[in-house]
Amino acid sequence: MNRLFNWNSLTLLVTIISVVVTVWIWRADLNSRSLQFRIVSQVSLQPDNINSIQGLQVAVDGVPLKLPYLSVLELSNDGEKPIPSSDFEAPLEIRIGEGSTVARAQATATSPKDIEATLSWEAQSLKVKPLLLNPKDVVTISILTSGKKPEFTTRARIAGISVVPIDDNTGTQTKVGTAMLFFLAALLLFVTSDITNSGFFGHEAIFLRKRAAILVSTVTGLTGAIIFIEFLDAIGVTTVWQVVLSFTGMILVSGLLAAIWNWKPS
Repeated sequence: MNRLFNWNSLTLLVTIISVVVTVWIWRADLNSRSLQFRIVSQVSLQPDNINSIQGLQVAVDGVPLKLPYLSVLELSNDGEKPIPSSDFEAPLEIRIGEGSTVARAQATATSPKDIEATLSWEAQSLKVKPLLLNPKDVVTISILTSGKKPEFTTRARIAGISVVPIDDNTGTQTKVGTAMLFFLAALLLFVTSDITNSGFFGHEAIFLRKRAAILVSTVTGLTGAIIFIEFLDAIGVTTVWQVVLSFTGMILVSGLLAAIWNWKPS
């Protein structure tokens, strides 16, 4: 074999593919069964301020509502596997915090259109009847409440799903955790960049100790693998054999380009 494709490069290729596929399978299995609620909007229908029109009221079936809020939530299967109705031990429940009561609730939209979502509600809770949700299925629920701005929690007993989170994009803990991950990733990428840029302005070859080379290769390789997995998810490549073929092609092309870019005459 030539210098570009020798036993060492093939061994490295097989090792990288094995690691990537293992990580992808673990990640896919971790997220294979998942439901989530997302708060799309929360709007006060009668703002309590000095500019409100005197005598204006919002009523449902002739009953006036005090400080009504319209909340729109989306229930989606954001996993990789379908969730049949038989997996529900009980209806999926949305609970309303103290100070708010449910006046009316309705499934206003579904994707795809043929999903049959049935709701029932009481003063402090809303229940979604068990239903089949395939991956990417979405049910949009509009909830009209009376009282203060509602706060939602969930209760679920579904096979393989321990909790159904509510994403309201305001969780400080989530933001801090995400920020720390981004900081760590940025730090590692800057370190690997500084390791290799020491020879930019000189004529000598860049020297890397073995531990430095391992760090550079690991950080850049894993970062590229994670980004490539997200790309494959975005374009709908989800089966194992498609992922393996995609990574094999990417690694062969990137290896060839790297060899050409770093080539020097004997």
